[in-house]
Amino acid sequence: MSGGKEIFRARAVVKEYIPGRGFFGRSRRPVRALDGVDLSIDEGEVVALVGESGSGKSTFARIAVGLEPPTSGSIRLGGIDIAPGDKAALRAARRRMQIIFQDPSGSLNPRITAGEALAEVIRVHRRAPRRAAKEAAVDLLERVGLGGDDYRRYPHEFSGGQRQRIAIARSLAASPRFLVADEPLSALDVSIQAQILHLLIRLKKEFALTLLFITHNLAVVENIADRVAVLYRGRIQEEGPAGLLLRTPLHPYTKELVAAAVLFRPGGGRPVADLSSAVLPDPPAAEGCPFEPRCPIARARCVGARIEAIDTGGGRKVACLRATGEDTPA
Repeated sequence: MSGGKEIFRARAVVKEYIPGRGFFGRSRRPVRALDGVDLSIDEGEVVALVGESGSGKSTFARIAVGLEPPTSGSIRLGGIDIAPGDKAALRAARRRMQIIFQDPSGSLNPRITAGEALAEVIRVHRRAPRRAAKEAAVDLLERVGLGGDDYRRYPHEFSGGQRQRIAIARSLAASPRFLVADEPLSALDVSIQAQILHLLIRLKKEFALTLLFITHNLAVVENIADRVAVLYRGRIQEEGPAGLLLRTPLHPYTKELVAAAVLFRPGGGRPVADLSSAVLPDPPAAEGCPFEPRCPIARARCVGARIEAIDTGGGRKVACLRATGEDTPA
């Protein structure tokens, strides 16, 4: 649950990419991956950022920990602004934040053992001597469900689930306060996903972490998140307490995600709906609602001016004219 003190804040974050030149050397229009994202997270809170592939989730994850700069907007961690490219501020902030990537194989150095990877981080961030770093590394391996003997094993000697455990341990080696988990379950078998999810829940409590959990799968969100933010085409469409949002979604897009997750809930005889490979339709030509081309209740006003998220009370926000009663059926 939230500790009340804000630890992370994103304000009006925009990220544009410039694609290569088109036919006859013509410049192409910038692709906007994030379009004015506002998100705050309190100390001790778990916020899930959900949406389909291409919605901008992983882009936001990289910007949140300073791996990419935003085109505009600000990112603050513990009151430190890390967005403008101030290297000193970023170094100070990075002592308190870490990221877990989707593919543990790609995030581990194949040339060093699991234990050495952890010990190296501990020596750098905690300034520990070699012996103390090794002891702390062994302790971390045991905390994530591995053994001390695994210290000398290389990444290729582990299974995918074990490699993800090592990646989680390495993120904790720096003693972070804020942890971003970018699709940490999607590269794993379904049976292993549950184990890693329960591990993250336990470690969050043990290490008093604040967590931004990024996923395309709403079915796992209710087990870990205090609050949910729904991202579509780089804009947050709905935000609110996890239980309330999952029980009574307001935005048509959230309703679509919840319906898919409920229909294919684990244990129901069919796999969870996987939106990671869904293909988004072309964006609307106007500045209006990005979901309008596939929305079942869209009206003419939805194609007009930009629709900002409106506070509906109870910690909930929604960017939909119909959901907030600002527009009525024709």
